[in-house]
Amino acid sequence: MSFGAAVSLAQLLGALITLLWLLLPVAAVVSVRRRWRNRPGASCWFAYLTIVVWGVSLIACIVLFTSGRWYGENGPPPQQVVIQAGVLLVIIAGIHLLLIALGRPEREQTDAS
Repeated sequence: MSFGAAVSLAQLLGALITLLWLLLPVAAVVSVRRRWRNRPGASCWFAYLTIVVWGVSLIACIVLFTSGRWYGENGPPPQQVVIQAGVLLVIIAGIHLLLIALGRPEREQTDAS
């Protein structure tokens, strides 16, 4: 992959990751509310853990940005960044899908007999 194509792809993946990352606490709160409604008494620990980890990562981003270590000219090549961004995109999308799945109503048991 050429340098320019890798830079363009890294920017696109970065924008998608940022949007999904910003929506994580919203998805977690919606998951908690849906879980309370659809499965009374069920545990919502994953959604709460998501909110806590998101808050910690927000603080870490602010600290990195204010310290000047957010971006540097001596970083990895864009081809490597695209791979890292792709893995991060899959992880964040997986968290979103898991939050959606945990908020679904329970399947009704049907007797096949």
